[in-house]
Amino acid sequence: MKVYKFSLPILKYSAKSVPILQENELEIATFNRSFRKKWIYVLSNLPIPILSEGVLAFLGKRDVEGSAKDGEEIKILERPLKENLLKVKWDIHHINASGRVSTSSLKDISKIKPNGRFSYQTEDEHYMIEKDFMNRFTYIKKEQRLMVEIERVNALPRPCYQFHIKEDSPLTPLEISTIVWVTHMQMSD
Repeated sequence: MKVYKFSLPILKYSAKSVPILQENELEIATFNRSFRKKWIYVLSNLPIPILSEGVLAFLGKRDVEGSAKDGEEIKILERPLKENLLKVKWDIHHINASGRVSTSSLKDISKIKPNGRFSYQTEDEHYMIEKDFMNRFTYIKKEQRLMVEIERVNALPRPCYQFHIKEDSPLTPLEISTIVWVTHMQMSD
């Protein structure tokens, strides 16, 4: 079982780079929030927090991009408003370390907010992401088999996550971390 951790920025909509660390504090990858338009990024950095948070809440999409030291890259893009009227969806473009390009999707299938559920569909596999707010755990399962267990270690001052990847899991630390950040922004946990 491999253990990794990362700490999100204090501000939920921040564009600061977030490092992913191994158990021995060695940085293996980084990811950050990205903006499709430069003016949204400029308005998000206003010194008045109410305005900057408001701009991002209504105009900014929840997009994330990241890269690993071994050459792996990932980009998560929120779909347009017309497609997101009923359920929020994201497109995930993933380039693994060997250079293979894959496209997958993430979909919010939660019925009520405290019972967060997401569906992560890759080209050949389907995963369920279940958030448990009571004990601060998130589970990524494939056919009811646990692949990744993500624990929210502390919430203040910065949300800090630690996750355990099972040996037979095909998911990478960068892939897991970026998906956790998107679900964190969506569920406001």
